[in-house]
Amino acid sequence: MLPALIGFFNPNQHILMVTEIINSFKKLLPVAADRISDFTGYAAIRLPLNRASRPGEVTLSLPGYGQLNSFACGAVAGFMALKHFHPHADFSQFYARVNPTRRKGSSAAKVARALRQSGVRVWERNDLTFDDLCRAINRNQPVLLAIHNPGSESLHWVTVYGYGRHPHKVFMAINDVPLLTHNAVPLRKFTRLWCPKGNGLICQRR
Repeated sequence: MLPALIGFFNPNQHILMVTEIINSFKKLLPVAADRISDFTGYAAIRLPLNRASRPGEVTLSLPGYGQLNSFACGAVAGFMALKHFHPHADFSQFYARVNPTRRKGSSAAKVARALRQSGVRVWERNDLTFDDLCRAINRNQPVLLAIHNPGSESLHWVTVYGYGRHPHKVFMAINDVPLLTHNAVPLRKFTRLWCPKGNGLICQRR
């Protein structure tokens, strides 16, 4: 390890340095990811998700995927829900139906339409609560919703696939850099990210 990272500075300076490195990495990642995605033709990668492991936690068994480019979050979030109901669904076909753009990503209408065309019932809501999300999960219904990360210029799509009580938390896939984040988010933090609060696409097998 480099000496600068293990204790020759004030602890607060050490924390600041690590934070700055991570933030710089996050800023550079979308540009690099877009180039890699363009070069390889791949838009998503399979990733593990945290699962229920404590009393009061419930998670669905949907597969986890993370976007490789900077604008495919809606298509990837929708595909996780689709794959949950239709394990043999084709990503390329679904991605083409959503047709996200580099400039605007994916709208709720485009994602909902692509899911319906792929055999999933979708209810668009703007008045959801934490209890509504819990009820949906209990009915085997993943929920796609938009969040806004601090400092980000755009909204980001995630798939809610679980919840926890005491303490309250929401399991969502996938936000931020996958290796630097955890899928279980405390409810207070989730509520701050949810934007606009209450939005969501409830998905059910047709």
